[in-house]
Amino acid sequence: MRPPLPPAAHSFLKSHALAARIKPMSKSQESTDLSANMVMKVESGDGLLIAAVSGPVSATRISGLFKEICDTAVAKGFHKILIDCAGLNGDLSVREKYAIGKELADHQSNRMSLKIALVGEEPAMTGVGVAAAQNRGLDVELFYDRQRALAWLARP
Repeated sequence: MRPPLPPAAHSFLKSHALAARIKPMSKSQESTDLSANMVMKVESGDGLLIAAVSGPVSATRISGLFKEICDTAVAKGFHKILIDCAGLNGDLSVREKYAIGKELADHQSNRMSLKIALVGEEPAMTGVGVAAAQNRGLDVELFYDRQRALAWLARP
């Protein structure tokens, strides 16, 4: 059985104009780390890949999920990704956040160019990892508001 979207992602999908056109991907595009209860759900619509990540934050798991989301986008031919991290609980150290941003940028360095909007809340999302990824050439921005993230993704 598929886990439900986090409340923030569900309300976003219901309220956004894309919601009617979003098609769920196959069951294989869902990941769950049972030991940490971190869940990822990926959906697509209008040339945009939307991923919602929820549960207790784990540096190793979140890094892997971000890479998996990017790999899914590349495999499906998407160039724009919205990663909704509003459902994450907890915090990571500054060093861990930096390492995640660096690893994601390194992972994408010789692949298709992606435009990634992260939506989240402090303390899990502070911009440290985003800055590390941006400094390595990844086109990524952090937003605390989904509408601004979507507007940024809509720009060429």
